[in-house]
Amino acid sequence: WQTLPQVYHLGLVEQALGSKIILEISTAMLLSKHDQDERGFKADALVRSILRRFQTMAFYYGSNFKKVDMKLLREDLKSLSYRSDLHFQKRYRYSNRHKSEIPIGGFEGSLELSNVSPFIGSILKIGETINVGKGAAMGLGQYRIRATE
Repeated sequence: WQTLPQVYHLGLVEQALGSKIILEISTAMLLSKHDQDERGFKADALVRSILRRFQTMAFYYGSNFKKVDMKLLREDLKSLSYRSDLHFQKRYRYSNRHKSEIPIGGFEGSLELSNVSPFIGSILKIGETINVGKGAAMGLGQYRIRATE
């Protein structure tokens, strides 16, 4: 959370990460069931999930958040293509409250994104700081961006 204000005060400044990047997912990432497919999950669902989490955090903890042009986002997401090297990892944590194991599994591995616009790049950069998906508040959904070009 310490680095978020620096990113947040920039608003959604477009970051040129390159048109082709790799997301290395280090902790289990699980999006909602309708956002998943046979390759893991849909790349556009990942971007929308990051943006939704960031907007919620900005609403409760910040101010001066720029309103996102959803029409521009939809156009950029149409050109986004991806190749997935994800695998589902079953993990559990023990809950003292429930006296049982709670599943916290999700997808791990890498996701190669092509045709990444600077607008989507800025959203992905924010997601690198705040995590995304189910259990993000507990440290799940963490990834790092690696540029390939």
